[in-house]
Amino acid sequence: MVKYIVISVSIFVLALFQTSFLSVLFGAKYTPNLVLAFTLTLVLLGSLEFGTYAGFIGGLMLDLMGVSIFGFSALLNVVIVLTVFYTRKTFFKGNVSFSIFVLVSNFMYLLLVNLTKLGNPYLYILPSISTLISVLVFHIIVRNGYKGFLRNEYNQLNFKKHARSNIK
Repeated sequence: MVKYIVISVSIFVLALFQTSFLSVLFGAKYTPNLVLAFTLTLVLLGSLEFGTYAGFIGGLMLDLMGVSIFGFSALLNVVIVLTVFYTRKTFFKGNVSFSIFVLVSNFMYLLLVNLTKLGNPYLYILPSISTLISVLVFHIIVRNGYKGFLRNEYNQLNFKKHARSNIK
């Protein structure tokens, strides 16, 4: 329960920071998506449960702060988390492929959220790169600062290994 409260508070602070301060600092078109970056960091660390929770709560908080239609960002975040997690688990296990997934998923997120605003899609490349940098920074912070915090009974990326070792 404490883990969910810490993740909720972290997501709230990141959503508030993203929609208020960073949009003024970088301009609205170049702001990194900190909520998606934190969510994908949890997925990178192997936690589907906390990643989907953070994506859903973060999307709702972004929608409450006026980013898009209520529930749309939450839906996109959860779909992105599930797609990235199962694609990484099934096909591509490396960090380079994960980085490509982060770039593509943030680009698609921005394209779908800003669908009604017919802008130049090339403007979404720089925020996607800044989101990738945010994922790397969050990965270092969460991995080193919260050792053991995200541990479940098993690492969800290596579920097959643990299931086979329990059978023997």
